[in-house]
Amino acid sequence: MSYRKNRSNASYNQRRFRDVWSQGLPLALAKAVEMENDGWKVDTSRTLMAAQAKEIMNELSANGFESEAIPIATWEGEEVVLLAAKPKSLSASASPSHSKITGDDEAVAFKSLWKSEDDNGFVMSLDSTVAFIKNNASPTDVFGKDLQKKTKDRQDRLDVVEIQKETLSDLDRYRAKAQALSFLGGKLKVDINQFRRALNMFPSVPLSLYVSPKEPLVIKDPEGNALVIAPWNEEPNVPVESVGFEKIRMKRGVRS
Repeated sequence: MSYRKNRSNASYNQRRFRDVWSQGLPLALAKAVEMENDGWKVDTSRTLMAAQAKEIMNELSANGFESEAIPIATWEGEEVVLLAAKPKSLSASASPSHSKITGDDEAVAFKSLWKSEDDNGFVMSLDSTVAFIKNNASPTDVFGKDLQKKTKDRQDRLDVVEIQKETLSDLDRYRAKAQALSFLGGKLKVDINQFRRALNMFPSVPLSLYVSPKEPLVIKDPEGNALVIAPWNEEPNVPVESVGFEKIRMKRGVRS
């Protein structure tokens, strides 16, 4: 078989996959919204091959979560999927606003969403851009101890918000064209995909946002468990497409 024919077959397969993908993605996202209304958390910030999803699902199951893969398309005989999860104790009929998820649950969710290492309740992504700090964490690493102290000492609470389905749909729409989510009129920017993924960790409870220029964004739940996202690493003369936090629909000014 000639090189030209191989190349032609590869181009055909890629075109066919794109066609299947364009048909399957809207259906998968609609399914994700339906499941989120039933109390599931769906990670729409990334797709997984079925084998990858299975490994994460096994880990989630061992830690008290049920999970489901939402198929989008098939590539070279293997499904490409989105991953949904919720605690096994949360029935399908339960209201998301009454989900009882602990810091341990959130730590497990973090580790399923980011490649990470756990240091006694201080969990950091391998690229050091995102961290989860349980309210009773006791990290041994000096950096972990320092970040934990700084997070506890933060007094710059911007707002107390509650995530709604509109919040997630807004983020999904904006991140198609924006790289960053901006706060304080652009004085702080964070990766919009990291923020969207972070929301998959938390139940629908009041979340406190702590915001200062050039400082990490801190998201705390009512129990004091915290997620920290590093500021966007802006390079000189490199424009960054961003969307303002105020454009994202959510309940604001919620009592904590």
